[in-house]
Amino acid sequence: MTSREPAERPLISALTLRSPPCPGPAFIRPPMASSFSFDSLNQAQREAVGALDGPVMLLAGAGTGKTRTVTCRIAHMLEK
Repeated sequence: MTSREPAERPLISALTLRSPPCPGPAFIRPPMASSFSFDSLNQAQREAVGALDGPVMLLAGAGTGKTRTVTCRIAHMLEK
């Protein structure tokens, strides 16, 4: 029986893990809001943001504002 040396795996350099550069000047990131506004949320989102006691479960499809709701809720909790 002969022992086999483990095959060396190629190292992944940090350069290969970087995301591609942002598109040209046509891509403009919207400015960050300094605070949230209840006016920018729909009724269900307002209820989730306003619920300060205990956890809240958000069930919604893609692109419906779950992340915005969670971040607004955190901001609301920090303001209170």
